[in-house]
Amino acid sequence: MPRKPRIVIKGAYHITNRSIEKRTIFLDKQDFEVFMKILNKSAIVYGFKLQAHVLMTNHYHLLIETSTNNLSLIMRQINSKYSIYFNRKYNRVGPLWQGRFQSFYIYDNRYFDMVIRYIENNPIKAGITNKLEDYPYVSKNILSCNNAQWSEIDKKKWNECINKKFDIDKHQNVIELRTKPLTSYFNEGKINDLKITEAWLDGYTQTSIACYLKQSKALISQRISRYYKKLELFLDAKGKGLFWSYDKKLEYSECLDNLIIENILKYGDFVDLKQLFILYGKRVVKKIWNEKLITDTHFIKLNYFLARIFFKMDVEADFFKGGMSAREQKLRMLAS
Repeated sequence: MPRKPRIVIKGAYHITNRSIEKRTIFLDKQDFEVFMKILNKSAIVYGFKLQAHVLMTNHYHLLIETSTNNLSLIMRQINSKYSIYFNRKYNRVGPLWQGRFQSFYIYDNRYFDMVIRYIENNPIKAGITNKLEDYPYVSKNILSCNNAQWSEIDKKKWNECINKKFDIDKHQNVIELRTKPLTSYFNEGKINDLKITEAWLDGYTQTSIACYLKQSKALISQRISRYYKKLELFLDAKGKGLFWSYDKKLEYSECLDNLIIENILKYGDFVDLKQLFILYGKRVVKKIWNEKLITDTHFIKLNYFLARIFFKMDVEADFFKGGMSAREQKLRMLAS
């Protein structure tokens, strides 16, 4: 079967290539420097911008932005020139790279930022260094970011970005391949943050989703952002062991929201609690608290704290001690 044509129109690309047999191809400081000289000179000759890079011992990652449809020529020259240098220096013959380079078309600013962070976290992920500034063969864009480390939520976003499918139309325009119509995301009246985010990740614009749902674009943006914040809260809670009695492979879905609220109320720290109220709202959180915690004498101090600080209830600690059944009706009225 013939291989699928590579997207080579002008634009931004994540480029990677690995050495044959995964052998080390940057053996000393000179090797790294020669590759960077070839890279920088090629940028001038072929008119592309090098936005991010990292050179590892047996592979590299680049983020380049081309101004013409010359991606294949650019990479052929870079790989060929370094191969010639390396074979001469180390008295070897034969191919240096395991195959043609891999290229991934970067279709929006979100993906662009993710690629930079993915590239520049390579030395940290590989255990070569704990500090990006200590590794000389990587760009340093993420040093100016507050969230430089590659987190669990980044991994999920990364997989979402790279799994989008594209093709080229007859006019050499990149078109996204969609497998589902917009209506299929919201059948049976199921409109929630997850469904909106899924439609957006599959390539539908926030504007088109907003028009279909008859909501503002700003609200759609907020709902997508809220989904990711809920996901991040879940991953943080899971990382802290707040779901210790559940399957380690447990993944976030909106059907777990009640469980997330309950466990964070019981075992989360103050920061977790604040985020819980921001994302789910006082009414929803109070409902779960009312159903799962207030009659449990194991959480007397916690219930008193939640009642006074978060629910603004005028009660004392004794209110949650023995004899709850006699006061339960009054408490439930206060908590409603």
